[in-house]
Amino acid sequence: MISDERLDRILGLNDCYSPEEMKEMAKEILAYRQAFSEPYAYEVKGILCHTLEEAEIYVGKPDPLFTKPTIPE
Repeated sequence: MISDERLDRILGLNDCYSPEEMKEMAKEILAYRQAFSEPYAYEVKGILCHTLEEAEIYVGKPDPLFTKPTIPE
């Protein structure tokens, strides 16, 4: 996996892609990584829980819920 540091460096390179294309690709990947790095909430049998501790009160496996990535302009 490409490190976040490498993706940040790609933002400044001018290689086989246009600089704008490379910047957009790196921004999108970083936004997805940020959005999926930590669950926003959990759901257990249709019940929305804001923390894992709250979700573990209920019987069943907590399913993590993630936010929609926001791509910076």
